[in-house]
Amino acid sequence: MGNRARELLDQNKMVLFAFEEAIGYMCGSAVLDKDGVSAAAIAGEMTSYLAAKNTTLSQQLTAIYEEYGYHITKNSYFICHDQEVIRAMFDRLRHYGNQEEVSYPRQCGGVAITAVRDLTTGYDSNQADNKAVLPSSPSSQMITFNLSPRSSPPPPVVR
Repeated sequence: MGNRARELLDQNKMVLFAFEEAIGYMCGSAVLDKDGVSAAAIAGEMTSYLAAKNTTLSQQLTAIYEEYGYHITKNSYFICHDQEVIRAMFDRLRHYGNQEEVSYPRQCGGVAITAVRDLTTGYDSNQADNKAVLPSSPSSQMITFNLSPRSSPPPPVVR
């Protein structure tokens, strides 16, 4: 994240915001890494700005949801150091319900899977040619499943 921001800055481009899936935020280019202190300062600045407009953070978040819709992310991590177990787990996902052909799951927890990106094999169902745009590596197990939106999203919670 920080290295890519540096590359963009070296090309005279402005970097406003960057993040990673593990809840790390980089606000601006003063600190080229995820940094809770600078993120808290930006949140404080935003709170002050909204207060001057007689709006709360919760109201602003609801307005954003109403304009752009909801987005839910749920990441999980499982640590396993046994490479054979890891390979077997991912092979089961790649041959879900079919031991011979590649066949990924079609749903997860009752929610439809709309796309699959497998960076181990280089497969991406979102691409016209089914080839991943992101770098692939047969030595690293990584599959991303995109799920269809729920019909009624949960209400926002801001504390």
